[in-house]
Parts: sequence; structure tokens; C-alpha cells
Amino acid sequence: MYISTWLSETGYGPPSMKMFWCSAFAAMALSACVQVPQTSGEFRQAVQGGAFMSRTHSAVVPEPFDAVIANLRKYALTCLARTHTSVVMSSAPGDMSSGMVIYRPKLQLVGPQAAELTLQMGPKSPGIKAPPDGPFIMLADIESSNMQGETRLTVYGRTTPKERALADESLPAWARGVPAKCPLE
Repeated sequence: MYISTWLSETGYGPPSMKMFWCSAFAAMALSACVQVPQTSGEFRQAVQGGAFMSRTHSAVVPEPFDAVIANLRKYALTCLARTHTSVVMSSAPGDMSSGMVIYRPKLQLVGPQAAELTLQMGPKSPGIKAPPDGPFIMLADIESSNMQGETRLTVYGRTTPKERALADESLPAWARGVPAKCPLE
């Protein structure tokens, strides 16, 4: 069945509303075959396994592990805990929609000299099983390096410009204790 024909015949409104319904049907159809990582470990594995539009980036920071953790608490958690509201207007008079995206960062120790910084985003999509705080969009493994006084960051994430800037520029700067631009602003 052609969805656009069905939408026209059923009178589901202007083109923007048709796009909404097409997107909703596509999401439902894909939810049956898309598996969203439920844990940080599953997200790491998905990125390492070549998940679509994802990558890994590493950096070594000339700071001891404890200093890096304190710096990330100060800079990263403050920047990444964001709520964005957007309004999208269509060319049709009075046709607009709004949405909200909530970013949820978490920094936790996972060993004596190891931690992980995760970033999840919500709201969750209907019909897709996602973790309680929303799908993972970034994970940074933070480990004490073999060299005295250095810490290694390994960032697993998506390839959007904001997330590339976060992994390549902001996280290493924050880990060194340097204020850097917040890519999510």
C-alpha cells in the first residue's frame, strides 16, 4: 500500500501532516528491525562494530586521572545537561509544531582508574525500546594512561557536526581544565 495515497484518501491534512504520518509509519516499521543499545557496553560494541554514522575518537590528556574526572564534572556535566525546545513552521498558514530534546549526561567510576561519561537524549520514540534516560548518543571511556600523569579518552559517538566538535575539541579541553565551547548550545 502506498502510504501517501492512503493519507490523501483518508484526508489526514496538509503536506506537513502527511510528512508527520509518513515519518510515524516509517518509525513503526523500522522499530521492528532496529535494536537500540540498552547499555553503555552495547553502545560501545555497536560503534566498534561499524554502526551507521558512528565513529571512535581517542585523545591523551596531560593530566592525572583524578584531575580529569574533576574537570569533566565541572565543565562537561554543566554543558551537556541541556533541554532544547524548537518550533518548526510550515509554509501553510498556522501549521507549526514544536518539540523538546533533553540531553542527559552521566559521569561514573567503573574501576579504580577508569570512568565513563555517557550522554543520552530524549524523549524516546514511540514503539522503539530505549533505555530509561533515552538512546545513547555518546560514550567516553576515561582511563589512566600507561604514562605517569596522563589520561586517555576514547569517545564513541555519532558523526554529526555537534558531536564531532564535542569529541574532538570540547571533551579534551575540558579534561585539561580549559573552558571550551559547548557544542550543544
